[in-house]
Amino acid sequence: MPIRRHLVLGLSALILCGSPALSAPRGGPLSCRAEIGEGRFRALLAECRQVSLQSSRPCDPRRTCGELRAEIGRSCALLGDAAPPFCPGYGAADEDEDDAEDEDAG
Repeated sequence: MPIRRHLVLGLSALILCGSPALSAPRGGPLSCRAEIGEGRFRALLAECRQVSLQSSRPCDPRRTCGELRAEIGRSCALLGDAAPPFCPGYGAADEDEDDAEDEDAG
């Protein structure tokens, strides 16, 4: 019986202390790595770091895929004609066209 009691106390301590394996939030957003896979995740980080004009913070691996893509799009737009060939895939040119259409309509 003492072993069983220690086991129950040990498990209770893990749960109460917030063991990451037992207390991970459910239904939260997937990490970018889990969302798109390791290879594409690494490529996304490399592209972000290649174009970002700020420190490494906007391209932190803990950011969501959406945040990384948004940083790439913003940075590509700022680079203009000097932007690398992958930039059109992030919508920088599309956003400029949408802005021009909005101005024409107004």
